[in-house]
Amino acid sequence: VGRYMTTANSGRCAISVRDAGNVELGFQRSFAGLMFVDIESSARRVETAGPCVWSPASSAAQPYAFTGMARVGLDVATGWYTASGGPQCYWEISEDADGSYGGVLDAHYGAGRVAISLTPTSGVLLTEDCGTWTRLASNWKNCWPRRRYRQTVSGF
Repeated sequence: VGRYMTTANSGRCAISVRDAGNVELGFQRSFAGLMFVDIESSARRVETAGPCVWSPASSAAQPYAFTGMARVGLDVATGWYTASGGPQCYWEISEDADGSYGGVLDAHYGAGRVAISLTPTSGVLLTEDCGTWTRLASNWKNCWPRRRYRQTVSGF
């Protein structure tokens, strides 16, 4: 029980958490970089695959290069960010790192310029192939184009 972390520098790392009835409580996979998972008391089986070694997560900030996962407010600051995107840009903001679809607050997959808002209630950020992220000034609304750049993935 608790929060655990790993770094997938080469290859992909995955973790599946199941309850006593073998029902999947959550699933996470990392593309590269830092990855977190929250293991709740209802978990009875945890399976991992790939080149990952899990250890209890540190409460200290971890270096974050906007690839992999980060804890909002600790590893990455709250605020508005924008990136040029890529042909397969994926980002996800979740309440926590338990890997459940119910905890996903917002997500995007696709091409084109993207913008995200990380608030104090955002728990974890996952991002891959979105390019370099830039934190916008606090008065971004005065200079940001009025059209929306991101699309929300439905079905979560």
